[in-house]
Amino acid sequence: MPRFSKEASKKLIKYVKTVKASFYPFDGSATSTRTFMMNIKTKEKANPKFVVKPNITQMPIPPTVDIQFIDGSELNFDGHDYNAEEMMDHLLVHAREIDFEYEVGGKSVE
Repeated sequence: MPRFSKEASKKLIKYVKTVKASFYPFDGSATSTRTFMMNIKTKEKANPKFVVKPNITQMPIPPTVDIQFIDGSELNFDGHDYNAEEMMDHLLVHAREIDFEYEVGGKSVE
């Protein structure tokens, strides 16, 4: 996966609409989902419009992360299959694709 600069990450996070994460906090396999949530919360300053919705359950469930973008597209991750860095990389790659579509179409995210 490509590496993104801090400036590129700030620009691309503007294409994120909502991030929902569901996990059971005592499940060791939910570590990547919790870490991703902590990382994405630090991006809120770059996009105050996006909403982070954690769903911490009292019963064991598979950890999941669901990301919705401003164009209506979505990414869904099973926390067992991805680590936090991989989820963030996929999010930024997808946001870069949306950014390209917006530039070609003459649209603005602002």
